Amino acid sequence: MSSIDEYSFLLHLEHQDSFRKMEIIEMHNLEAPTGIEIIKRLLRNAFIEDFEDPEDKRAKRIRITKKGIQELEALKPKMNEAFAALIDPLGLQDHILMNAALDKLIDH
Repeated sequence: MSSIDEYSFLLHLEHQDSFRKMEIIEMHNLEAPTGIEIIKRLLRNAFIEDFEDPEDKRAKRIRITKKGIQELEALKPKMNEAFAALIDPLGLQDHILMNAALDKLIDH
């Protein structure tokens, strides 16, 4: 996997059955061409699969594959380690504030 955006796409797909391609791109505040390139890389690596949207034949949906789940599980410890290194210098109050801010972002 070559980018944090790819990892983030897989994380979202792990918790949702599927997304329309443009839904997940917009969720990440990306321009369409950038998001489509990320999706193409994930498809090429068989981390996701696409299929027709049953409600809108013009749209395509994507979902994570077993290979994508395996890749995500392999990367999670490394990502957790990187995140821990980022927040370890913060004090307790800063941890609380950061968690509150992240919760707001997640709920957005």
